[in-house]
Amino acid sequence: MSRSNRTLLGFSALVLLLATTPNAVAQRAGGFSLVPIGVVGGNPSGTVIAGNEITIPGGGVDVMFEIRGHWGGEPGLLLGTAGCTIDATTGFSSGVGAPLAWKNQGIAGTGSGTQTEGAFVPDEYCEVSMRYGCPSPGTPPSGQPVCDGDPLGDGDCVVNPRYILAPEEDTLYAVAYLIPNYEFIVVSQMGGVPFTGTNEVMGIAIIRVPIAAAGIYAIDFVRDPLNTYMADQDVFDIPLGPATGSFANVTPGVIRIPTGACCDFSNNSCTENATAATCVPPQSFRAGYDCSDSHGDGFADACECCLNSASCDDGDACTIDRCTTTPTFCGVCTSTVNFDTTAECCDPYTGQVASADDGNLCTEDTCSITPLGSHRDDGRGTPVHTPIPDALCNACCDAFGDCANVAAEQDCDGTFFAEIACESPSMPACPTPTLGACCDEMSGVCTETSAAACGSTRTFTLGAHCSEITCEPPTGACCNATEGTCTETAGADCDCPFCTWHLGQSCDDVPDPCAAAFIPAASEWGLAVLALVLLITAKVYFGRTERPARALS
Repeated sequence: MSRSNRTLLGFSALVLLLATTPNAVAQRAGGFSLVPIGVVGGNPSGTVIAGNEITIPGGGVDVMFEIRGHWGGEPGLLLGTAGCTIDATTGFSSGVGAPLAWKNQGIAGTGSGTQTEGAFVPDEYCEVSMRYGCPSPGTPPSGQPVCDGDPLGDGDCVVNPRYILAPEEDTLYAVAYLIPNYEFIVVSQMGGVPFTGTNEVMGIAIIRVPIAAAGIYAIDFVRDPLNTYMADQDVFDIPLGPATGSFANVTPGVIRIPTGACCDFSNNSCTENATAATCVPPQSFRAGYDCSDSHGDGFADACECCLNSASCDDGDACTIDRCTTTPTFCGVCTSTVNFDTTAECCDPYTGQVASADDGNLCTEDTCSITPLGSHRDDGRGTPVHTPIPDALCNACCDAFGDCANVAAEQDCDGTFFAEIACESPSMPACPTPTLGACCDEMSGVCTETSAAACGSTRTFTLGAHCSEITCEPPTGACCNATEGTCTETAGADCDCPFCTWHLGQSCDDVPDPCAAAFIPAASEWGLAVLALVLLITAKVYFGRTERPARALS
């Protein structure tokens, strides 16, 4: 059945059915994209096409986009119906330049569309060739595919193999102008079409870019399921994103027209948001610039014209001034500072550079500001060092030779160094310490005192604190003759009446020093004393009784 004999009366009901039918399979997915092809009649100099974006130097041209579709994610998935509506309400405005328009606004209604209208279905190579502005066959503009609508030379056009639902005899399609949007609709009547692995062409949109157009135009699809949708051969929804109602796989087309400053040197005027197409010689276009006057000299920065670097001298000795040449007759002055603005000061009158840091923690280091203009106040001038109240920036060395930062001399119990910090490279070494750690090795007791007070029998460490040294008493073998035991301990702990301490020796080193000796217990001492008293008493008694007998004889 030919396109002229088909009717589109059932399309609205079909679209409504698609909008209310739930997703049959979650992993299936489809999508649409607007891909720029080029400018009708050939791309002007400066045109760049990258993915879904086209950059042109200015307006006054017609830009062509292909509406492409893709589907998949499920084995055997066939496309039965697809529809998409280009949103001319918001996408045709950049907020900067004049709005876009269709090549020629169509009439309300449906049909296959025409190149004259600016929206059509390129079902045959003849139409595809025509959209590039070349005969069939013929040579297209640079970078475009060959116009080969009649490869056999018999007057018959061949079907475009990239058309989304070819061949023509098995599809129903339409382009509807819905004021101000165009809707593209295709329906397969052969049970569905498999995806060939490339984004298939569904239609062509020709968008008029007026001479006053400028900025970025993002031409999108109408993102609702009644206007932009896909369905399979069984009229089940093919989602256009990972979630129901998502349009993540719908990619808008973008037209970029760089803007900048247009400088008119005849009257020293500047126009913002101009384009290369609107800024014509002898005016000079400066892409990316605005008309701001940061110098305060009544001239826009972008339009400060120069012929050589000498003419760019800004009177600031702290900058390097150059004249940057441009494709036009007039250059642009640039000034670059010649010192480190984060650590140095520069006198704008003499160009003398000095370090801003005086190495003193007691001061705040700045540069005196002596601007030659409102834009020349970054690090200009001479170093200024302002005292910081109550700053810990004075060094104090104590009797141990330790250094600490203090706020004032009265906070220092030692040698005071004013306006210099301990960590400063210019800080001298602290005086020789007078105190240190004194260790009594017999007791393991450490005291902090002078070398003279420590004496020669103890170990003295000059400038050290007790917490910084090890002071422990020596050990030795302690023999307890009362118990016959031996322990290794400090001498101070070997203090029993019958204990003997052997310095530096272990119990294994002393040959049987701890054998228990006979030492009478308390009861045994009593018996011994009683026996001695009885012996003495008996001797005295018998001695007295023998003396008279000797006298009688």
